[in-house]
Amino acid sequence: MAKRWRALLLATAILVPANYVAAAPQATTAQPASSAPSRAEALALVKAFSPSSVRRDAELSILDKDFVNGLRKAPNMPEMLDAFPTLGLELTKAMKSQVDVYIEEYDARFFPQATVIVQESLSRDDVRTLTEFYTSPTGQRAMSLVSQNIDGTEILDRAANGESIDSSTVARQTTRLGLCTYAKLSDAERQQFSKLISSPAGRNLAKILPRLTQLQLELANNPGPKFKAQTQQAMGEAFKRVTGVNPFEQ
Repeated sequence: MAKRWRALLLATAILVPANYVAAAPQATTAQPASSAPSRAEALALVKAFSPSSVRRDAELSILDKDFVNGLRKAPNMPEMLDAFPTLGLELTKAMKSQVDVYIEEYDARFFPQATVIVQESLSRDDVRTLTEFYTSPTGQRAMSLVSQNIDGTEILDRAANGESIDSSTVARQTTRLGLCTYAKLSDAERQQFSKLISSPAGRNLAKILPRLTQLQLELANNPGPKFKAQTQQAMGEAFKRVTGVNPFEQ
């Protein structure tokens, strides 16, 4: 039981796609040194493209909307949650207390590696165009909609079955998020998106999305050690407060 619990508890380390265009893997060409963005420029784009605040809001939203339902998919949990009516709320609070730890460890790995990908593959002009868009009111509004529209049901279901997040899960999540986000944009905002997508910078970004997505997948499936340890401790303590038993204790 403890092993399955660990998988489910770590399932909230969900990928929050920041892209809205599906792209098949394509070869990328390294930029000449003279046209490549600086590390600071590339990092600024990565932070605008995958902002910590959006991922944090998405994690909290998933916990509020989907976590208890996800717990109910695990063996013996429906009976446990019904027997102890406050258990779901206490476990959710325990998970929420560790979201900042997860984000911190994720960022410490994602930002440097994604920055290298951007520096290798995009020109300085690409980076400036993309950064300008993702920090614009339209880009910021789209990011906010992503965190509002994200649905953690499938990810938590996979975790309850002991399955990791895979590329097909990401593809479905990205498609759903893209459509839900696009539907809530104004006509003017949609035109700005279309303009970006059809621009050289947008097309070049599409070429590296598979690499960025693969990196996000790897990190989502392998949360940092501090998050793993502290989450298990927080959840075990919450479980013991309510039931008198810590499922992680051997």
